[in-house]
Amino acid sequence: MNEDIIMHMVKPYVNNGVIPFTKINELFGDFLSEKEINEIVDLLPKKGIAVINEITEEQKFFNMAKPFVRSGYMSYENFDKVFRMYPRRKQYEIVEILFALGVELIDEEILPLDIATSSIEDLSDPLNMTEDERNPYSNDILYDRSVFEDDVSSHTPVFSNITQKNETLCKLIQDGNI
Repeated sequence: MNEDIIMHMVKPYVNNGVIPFTKINELFGDFLSEKEINEIVDLLPKKGIAVINEITEEQKFFNMAKPFVRSGYMSYENFDKVFRMYPRRKQYEIVEILFALGVELIDEEILPLDIATSSIEDLSDPLNMTEDERNPYSNDILYDRSVFEDDVSSHTPVFSNITQKNETLCKLIQDGNI
C-alpha cells in the first residue's frame, strides 16, 4: 500500500489533525477490505493524524439512556433525570428518537422483566414483582360486610294502612295536609 497516495487522498478531509473514521470508510470502503482499512487507521496516527469515531446525535441520546433502559422500557422519571438539561421541544424529539430505536417510555418505576435474560433471583425478587404478585390476597375481603349495613329501612311505604286517632286526623284536615 502506497502511503503517499493514502495521505494525498486523506489530506482534504483532515481538520485540525483529526479525521473521522466515517470519512475514511467513505473514501476507501468501496474498494479496500476491512483489514486494509484497519491498516490505514493504524498508519494515520504515525503520520500525525488522529482518527476519531463520530457519534451521531441519535447514538448519543441512546447511549445516555442505555443505563436506564430495561427490556426496552424507560420510566418518565429516569428520562427526566437524564434529559432535563434539554429544552422541552428537544425532549420531544429525543422521545421520538428513542422510540425509533426501540425504547418506550412508561409511567411506572417497576418495569417489566425480560424473562429470557433474567436470573431466577431477579424473577423472585420482591422489588421486581407486581403488586398482585406481592399480595395475592389483597383484593379478598377479610371482614363481614354486614357490620357496615343498616338494619333500618330508609324508605317509607306509600300504600299501607296507616291508622291515626280522630283528633290527629282532624288536626291534619284543618292544616290542609289531607
